[in-house]
Amino acid sequence: MKNLTLANARFRLGSKLDLLAAGNTPGPSSGSPLVWTPSANDNPSLQEVNYYLNAGFDWLYSELAQADPLRYGVVWYFQITPQSLNPSNSTALGLPLPPDFAEALRVDYMIGAGNNGAPSPGNPNPIWMPVKRTSLQEEASYQWNVFTTAAGPSYRYIIENQSIRILPSSQVAGQFRMHYLPARKDLVADSETFDGVLGWEEAVILWAAIQIKAKLDQDASQFIMLLAQYNEKINAMKADRDSADPAGTIDLDAGAFPVFGFPRSMG
Repeated sequence: MKNLTLANARFRLGSKLDLLAAGNTPGPSSGSPLVWTPSANDNPSLQEVNYYLNAGFDWLYSELAQADPLRYGVVWYFQITPQSLNPSNSTALGLPLPPDFAEALRVDYMIGAGNNGAPSPGNPNPIWMPVKRTSLQEEASYQWNVFTTAAGPSYRYIIENQSIRILPSSQVAGQFRMHYLPARKDLVADSETFDGVLGWEEAVILWAAIQIKAKLDQDASQFIMLLAQYNEKINAMKADRDSADPAGTIDLDAGAFPVFGFPRSMG
């Protein structure tokens, strides 16, 4: 099932634990008289159940994002002007990352002019050149001079806390973009949803059931066994989410055009 609502997840959890009770409010299935009734049958509160479910969604989101980051990734465009032209330019000290930033997937520099990378009359097909990550140990190598290739300047980036710096800070200029993985937002309203992709949300239900069983000092072995089976399936899926082409190594430093690398080895 895709796009599981919080209310439906709670209903499925209660059904699995046999903690649903008869009530006047229908459940997610039309005509169902069973609802999650706090304080009945040793039920945890709705807030506590929502906490367990959201913690489980965090875990599953991390697993699925590792397998297919582009499914959840978003793009952030940002502009930088050179510090040499604007001495008060604060981006030399770091540009604040988006509030929901969790992990960088890739950073690119746009060759030519454009509007946030979108086609424009002057640049109908923007060309994006990869910006490689560097470290504090290597910062001095890129702090003062930009390495220029036939394809364009070869910048480097560093992520520090909640900021990104593009090196060399005295010369960097232009339009950039970052593909990044956003942090997952907790489901609060019953109607809010989570994309379980191929039915993986069942693992969240099992994870939450284990936590509640543990709190009630009850045996959770059957749920632990089922969750282990889901873990095996998720790990197998993570190993090769895209089987369309065999894995290969791209040499981005080959020749005069590092942006146009060719497969060097197949594995």
